[in-house]
Amino acid sequence: MQIIPPIETVGIWDLAAPFDSKLLSTQNGAANNKIPYTLIAIRKLSDILAAGGDPETDHYTSNSLDHARYVADFNANSSILSLQGGSGDIIYVPSSFVNNYPDIGGVPYTVIALAVNIGAIPDSLDLTFVKDRLSSVVLETIGVVSTVNTVAISAKSLLPNTDAATIEAAREGRIALAETDYARALRAETELAAARAKITELEIFIIANRALFTAV
Repeated sequence: MQIIPPIETVGIWDLAAPFDSKLLSTQNGAANNKIPYTLIAIRKLSDILAAGGDPETDHYTSNSLDHARYVADFNANSSILSLQGGSGDIIYVPSSFVNNYPDIGGVPYTVIALAVNIGAIPDSLDLTFVKDRLSSVVLETIGVVSTVNTVAISAKSLLPNTDAATIEAAREGRIALAETDYARALRAETELAAARAKITELEIFIIANRALFTAV
């Protein structure tokens, strides 16, 4: 008797040939048995046949499987499993061609991109520092090495010089007024560097005038 996991089971499915080649990677379209699929439907071969379907043609002959294999699966009360990938692709596989079911205790992973809409800015504005800071924040916060890309989400538009000057003055004014954690940390680092420089200056002065202090 075949034991089949419940609907909505998600994980890595180990399928026998020829169904193993149907496990497609959402990244490059190549066969990849490490891509998670979700079990979305289970139908007995007998139920499909009773409903007027042709499971042999649809799932066996179409995959170059002979009549004898279909009969053996039918007699074993096999089912057709519908597995759906993250990109929406669906694999129909006879239950007898599943070598191993997913480890339900696995940890699901998803590729995530964070998008920051910064509005319209002049083409001449260099975003290198901002991108570096974003990448650093991601690394420092969640330990992920990220790639920050610049993506235009509108068509290019031309503003009159006076309007552009007004917008830029307002933008730079917000920078001066910003009191973010990063701004406070940056100010603290600047003040600390100045204090250290003053201490170094005093140490040099004391060493150079040691005799004067000893005489006193």
